[in-house]
Amino acid sequence: MRHPLKSFLKYLSEQRAYSPNTVDCYRRDVLQFAGFTKRLSDSDVQLKGVKPEEVRAFLADLGALGLSESSVARKLASLKSFFRYLVRLEEIEKNPAAGLRYPRKKRKLPSFLTVSQVEKLFAFSAKDFISSRDLAILELLYGSGIRVGELVALDLDDVKLSEGLVRVRGKGKKERVSPFGACAQRALRKYVAFRREKLAGAPSPGKRARRSNEALFLSNRGERLVARSVQRIVRARLGSVAQEKSISPHVLRHSFATHLLDAGADLRAVQELLGHSSVVTTQIYTHVSLRRLKEAYSNAHPRA
Repeated sequence: MRHPLKSFLKYLSEQRAYSPNTVDCYRRDVLQFAGFTKRLSDSDVQLKGVKPEEVRAFLADLGALGLSESSVARKLASLKSFFRYLVRLEEIEKNPAAGLRYPRKKRKLPSFLTVSQVEKLFAFSAKDFISSRDLAILELLYGSGIRVGELVALDLDDVKLSEGLVRVRGKGKKERVSPFGACAQRALRKYVAFRREKLAGAPSPGKRARRSNEALFLSNRGERLVARSVQRIVRARLGSVAQEKSISPHVLRHSFATHLLDAGADLRAVQELLGHSSVVTTQIYTHVSLRRLKEAYSNAHPRA
């Protein structure tokens, strides 16, 4: 095979349905290892004859550079997957990364907002297109627990306002339906009205603009919002209420899951709502809730 990396990336994209960002991460990880082992040519990588010791040395070098355990683990996963692909195509006999263990990750509890912080976050006036859009974004992220990437992919037809449901295309192009509450419904109705006015006053759109008009969330120029823009919007709004916490937009997803479990929601139901393929991923939120229960016990029980 003349171009094993290109073939591998095509396989990830077309057969595994990985997102472009995920495919690019695999590409960069394999190229970084190839550069480390000096098996990088002008056109592709040449990774025949790689020994486990070389992979181990690469991982040790990453650790010495100060990369986190999760970053090192991801790069090892990329190499395992790439070599496994080459073995299946009989390009190499053995996977040199197969026997290597992943570094033990330090389990970090996710940051989340308190209910009072959430109320403060939403306490701004939605009086025009931009402010109504921002409020609708915040309400939908917190009200449904969807990811930013899932949110920007939404079209107007994906949202059933009267039913309080949104059709989401998640990781691996898997679809799910997520409910959202009355607050998100009101915010979305208001935004959709402003959105309709904005498009009505715009000049006749071309073919590309017509495709953008299908998007639920639009920029001030009438184009589909991209994930980076939504991240900036959410961070700016979060900064006023959560200075001491992580202000990544993901904090709204963490808050969604934590508040549901605090209120007694079933773990499996939360797993479905988040679109997690395994309940193990969702269980981290039970640790958050357990920590809060312990704190409440310590503060309230006379013999704590």
